[in-house]
Amino acid sequence: MGARVEFEGRTWQVSGLVGGRVYLAADDGATGCVLAAALVTAPGFRVVGQADPRLPAAEEWAALPVAARERALAWQRHIREIVTIPS
Repeated sequence: MGARVEFEGRTWQVSGLVGGRVYLAADDGATGCVLAAALVTAPGFRVVGQADPRLPAAEEWAALPVAARERALAWQRHIREIVTIPS
């Protein structure tokens, strides 16, 4: 959570991850919700501020069971918290 992404021609902040869905909020107050698999495979999607987000190929991500994708997204959030904690 808190990551900034480009999707559908806008910059969004990830405000939540629930049940394989990603909740988004834009700077202008717009909100959205999209399936995580659809988000990461959308044309033009990218994580803002990272040159190489190391996302799995769309086919690999879609082939995973939903529970595994949800666990991966949950771990990603925790790892991001650890990596971005100011020292």
